[in-house]
Amino acid sequence: MTGIRFVVSLLSLSLLSGLNCPVRGATPTDTVAIIVDYYRSDKPLTFSPADLAKLPHEKVQAEVGKKHLTFEGVPLAEIVRVAGAKWGGKCSSLLDCYLLAESDDGFRAVFALPEIDPGLCHQMVILADRCDGQPLSKGNVPYQIIEEDAKQRGRWVKRAKKISIRPATDAEEETPAKRPVAAAEKMPKSQVYLVGMGPGDAGLVTIKAAAILQKADCVFCFDYLKNEVARYVPRSKIEVASPMLMGRFRSQDLKTLSPELRQRARLSEEEMTTFLPRVRRMVAEKKTLVFADPGDPTMYCPWSWVAEEFADLGLVVVPGLSSFNAANAALKQSITKNGCSIVISPGDNLGSPDKRGRLADTLVLFTHRVKLKELVPRLAARYPADTPIAVVCEASYERQQVIFATLGSIWKKVSPEDLPHLYLVYVGDGLIAANRN
Repeated sequence: MTGIRFVVSLLSLSLLSGLNCPVRGATPTDTVAIIVDYYRSDKPLTFSPADLAKLPHEKVQAEVGKKHLTFEGVPLAEIVRVAGAKWGGKCSSLLDCYLLAESDDGFRAVFALPEIDPGLCHQMVILADRCDGQPLSKGNVPYQIIEEDAKQRGRWVKRAKKISIRPATDAEEETPAKRPVAAAEKMPKSQVYLVGMGPGDAGLVTIKAAAILQKADCVFCFDYLKNEVARYVPRSKIEVASPMLMGRFRSQDLKTLSPELRQRARLSEEEMTTFLPRVRRMVAEKKTLVFADPGDPTMYCPWSWVAEEFADLGLVVVPGLSSFNAANAALKQSITKNGCSIVISPGDNLGSPDKRGRLADTLVLFTHRVKLKELVPRLAARYPADTPIAVVCEASYERQQVIFATLGSIWKKVSPEDLPHLYLVYVGDGLIAANRN
């Protein structure tokens, strides 16, 4: 199959070298044209649908929600090849280059060129124009970049309009990918950072967070975040930390813990005896260290203890958008309507009824410790059955879902088995307007 694909590619190149090749430097008058800007070429190429039709097409299988979809389009490797880059052989000149894909709404995603090199990687990244044999849906046209076997769809670029190919080290030109580095120069100088990387959508990582990650000598993160961090940092600089370093086992009174957690707390202290001195040695060696986690590092962050432990090292906390912010946006309503208060809790504080027995405040429950199955009976024992409740799943992702119900009807809308590992629960009369909608 590889040999066939190679022959087809050579044939496509010979066709494109004639009168019908993409026009270099042309004005994209066709609204469905895509611009490809290769830094070694004098002018960018403009690919029309007819140009793309002449290139080899591939199919990529993907699961979106609970649907299995088949996308079809041109591999980015072929587009890069036509733009002038050469694959195969000693391609060291391309190993430090990246591809920047841009949407018409300003969203951008970055791929290292080796990620799409057919000689180095098995997975396919395509510029798709069809799904299940049909044109793309209205929100994705004219093209969508699809990454095969991606655990998350953070780099699926809808309505793609431009592809740029740039070197990672270009001292003479400030490209979009370099702007965060310039921003880092204006930050407080430190060697230790606690960085929030947002709720999950790659587009919600702040410029400041990206800049600090890029200049780090070592980034400590937990296993669930390593692939997100790898968007900004070489994997050689990423260290996956032991789960025993999570904040829930740090500096707790052992007498208040269950026997199981008591044992894990002891293991946590044992891990600390080697980890803490090591961090201080790295700082003494003038290395820049980053502790990274999703969301905001001041809200239920497993690295929260770092701020106190290394305060003497001049640690800088870089805020990030929390899943709380993303879930608020998913609700599409003000959660402080009519001046109500907000109670944020991991499940121990369930608020207090007012004089009418109602929950006038908005209760926001994080579910890293307790799940909806245990929360609903406790809430139902405290508040009326018609109390509004909303469950926000995977906020900021394409697959985000909001479920509106009441305490008495929630199990008719969702079952515990259908919920993801983490989600947010909102409870209170302030949700009535959203519930009616």
